[in-house]
Amino acid sequence: MSGGEPGTRVSADEPAAERHGPRPVLLHTSGADLSALRAVLAADRVEQVQVDAWGDISTPDVPTVLLLDESVAAATQELASTLCHVPEAVTVVAASDEAERLSRGCDRVVAVLRPDPPAAAAALRVAFRLSAARLGAARMERELARTRSELRELAAVGMALMTERDPDRMPTAQHDDGDGDESAPRRHSLGKRPCLRQN
Repeated sequence: MSGGEPGTRVSADEPAAERHGPRPVLLHTSGADLSALRAVLAADRVEQVQVDAWGDISTPDVPTVLLLDESVAAATQELASTLCHVPEAVTVVAASDEAERLSRGCDRVVAVLRPDPPAAAAALRVAFRLSAARLGAARMERELARTRSELRELAAVGMALMTERDPDRMPTAQHDDGDGDESAPRRHSLGKRPCLRQN
């Protein structure tokens, strides 16, 4: 992969009427051999997205697997470092043992495809499940961070209410001065209480 236009989306083999809901995505280059995966791609409604540059790979919102083929692995300088910069939710599957060997030094490759279709399907499904788990963990982390923020805001509001001292809300006793001015301040004086005398 190198510089180039954004990836071209190619639908998996299924009628358009059957497409519904979010679909898992398989990222691959134009030279990738997908023959061992045809059955599982159709059965699992996997959307195939061709990528031409590492920069085309963005953080996904659906389970996503990157198929690393030998030609890309051999052509990419500092492959291990490049793979480490692929978004965490994108799981990487090597298309062959050689592709896995070239990626050594990075722990991003989670499986290796085998030429046997059932074995290849099993490896791909494991990779998709791992991607889905990482996406779910990231969503939970965001929800937890938002909840913490809301709790902090509620605690701040509660403390403000507890410490509030507003004189305007204190009741004040007033009386009419007799000048008819309703807007004038009124004050109430208890005066001297009468004294009870005993004869």
